[in-house]
Amino acid sequence: MIGAFLLDIIFNIVSGFLSLLPAVDISVDSSAFEYFLGICRVAVYMLPTRTVSAILSLIVSLTIFRIVIAFIKTIWDLLPVV
Repeated sequence: MIGAFLLDIIFNIVSGFLSLLPAVDISVDSSAFEYFLGICRVAVYMLPTRTVSAILSLIVSLTIFRIVIAFIKTIWDLLPVV
């Protein structure tokens, strides 16, 4: 309770000093982003979706298979061998 009271006092002092600063207005020209997004849209439109989905499903399947094999090996190593 004392710590919270002291932090409250410090916060009020700091917020008082920060309220004296002028507001910062940041504006970004988004025309460069629009050009980049247009290029990305064209590239994605040109991609053969069946081929890409087949490649991605193969990658995900192999990764899941490797995780399962690693899990089985870990369990097998933890089992006491008589």
